[in-house]
Amino acid sequence: MGNWEIEKLKYIRILEVIISGISNILNMDSYSIMADTLREKLVDWKADSERLLYKLKNNEFEIAIVGLEKAGKSSFSNAFIENSLLPTDQGRCTYTSTCIAYNEYDVAEISFYTKEEFARNFSDKLRKIGIENSEKYSFELMTRQQYEQLFQKLDMNKQKLYGSSLNQDILETIDNKESILNYLGTAIKQFSGAAFEEFKDFIQEPSKAIAVKEITIGSRLLEKMPNAVIYDIPGFNSPTEMHQQQTRVRMKSADAIVIIAKADEPSLTGEVLDIFRECDNDGTVLNDKLFVFANKADRANIAKNKEITYDEWIHKRNILEEKHKDRIFFGSSNAYLQKIGKLPLEDKGNDYISPLKMRGLE
Repeated sequence: MGNWEIEKLKYIRILEVIISGISNILNMDSYSIMADTLREKLVDWKADSERLLYKLKNNEFEIAIVGLEKAGKSSFSNAFIENSLLPTDQGRCTYTSTCIAYNEYDVAEISFYTKEEFARNFSDKLRKIGIENSEKYSFELMTRQQYEQLFQKLDMNKQKLYGSSLNQDILETIDNKESILNYLGTAIKQFSGAAFEEFKDFIQEPSKAIAVKEITIGSRLLEKMPNAVIYDIPGFNSPTEMHQQQTRVRMKSADAIVIIAKADEPSLTGEVLDIFRECDNDGTVLNDKLFVFANKADRANIAKNKEITYDEWIHKRNILEEKHKDRIFFGSSNAYLQKIGKLPLEDKGNDYISPLKMRGLE
């Protein structure tokens, strides 16, 4: 038995003792002597310990795929499973978390928000857009006319900033509330084979997609990394606080973080810089777990793109050290999908992406 196996058994025993001890405390009739805040912390600690125990017992390795909205996270995930199931920056994204793992069968699952979670989500959006007393408004009762009157009362800067983004999300929620309510709190839906066509509706159609909490995709193509669990999570700049919090939690629990950057232009923002200064629950600074995939590298001269990317991540911002230069990779997810016939090759004007071989990036 190797050193790692010995260490692993040691940590498994420690975690089992911790979980048992916390369970015994929580099972005590101690509501009269234990503060609610302490009880909540114990519940969180137990959940963290159970998650770590599961990962150790199953040799699970967790990878978080992160980045700003429209950076190409979903295209990267599509390239992993060699399919175009997830919406990309050529389509409408739904701010949905996606879990990808090996499965001997190609299968997908959709889980939905509860009514309570969705109500908090809707309230977050109203507050973000600048509507006062947002918590008093219910998405079930609010009409389009009522919301539009509230939006028109906002100052012009807010209207301009959110008019084509968050405002549209709220309008689509209101317009599709009857359909959305049919899915909130319902059981997980599973798709395989020909049913994948229906699965896509839960990503792209607002009447269904808005109710989705998480997508889980199992793919046979990941057989070379059967213990890896990959999470394509909401962007750093998601307009919903719930999603921003989910992103931070997932990054802190992950064993490795892959950020999808843009190879042809600077990608770092204040949100990104702030997050990578944080530590995970073990005290590891998040940039110590970081790898950078410079996407869309075929949109300009590759030598120039490399210079821009290295300068931004290593020299200007000091997110990665010079010795970790080999953690930065260059490529194009969409170009790969074109190469394997999963994305059309026809010219789409300024958005057209040429195949990898035409840019000499193979």
